[in-house]
Amino acid sequence: MDDQYELLPSSSIADLRKLLRVRKPQSIFIRKRGSLGGGVLVNKSLRRAKLSVKHQGNILIISISGVEVFRYKLDALTDGKIFTLAYIRLDARGQRPMFVGQLPDPDAPGLPHVAWSVLRSCNMDCLLEIEFTGKIKIRKTRRLMLPGFPYWRMVI
Repeated sequence: MDDQYELLPSSSIADLRKLLRVRKPQSIFIRKRGSLGGGVLVNKSLRRAKLSVKHQGNILIISISGVEVFRYKLDALTDGKIFTLAYIRLDARGQRPMFVGQLPDPDAPGLPHVAWSVLRSCNMDCLLEIEFTGKIKIRKTRRLMLPGFPYWRMVI
């Protein structure tokens, strides 16, 4: 499992829109929830395409190169969470180390480097993943998701 950080719900969509203006995502993947990798709805490389999102009411409209490909329901999210940011780390041998959940300091010395950052969201119907090369920096907020588990915010 990769280390994951819950992003502050009140700013995560605005932060995603800012992020898409300054960083190019590598891919987008949307599948039916609980399908264990099956039920793929969108699986697109973005190397030669542009991803954009528009927030309209309780819907996140996802477009690739100006063509709408999916409407993601925000009102079907569990526990009011919108996005998590997962770090895919590789050790010196190119292997993915096993972490469970959130590390106290994702920038602690000695941690393997972050090869990819993945924005994830899971509503009652679908899992959405947007993958970026390298590390998307985050900072801890004062708001807590649970005792001892802060929300984080992307540094853009």
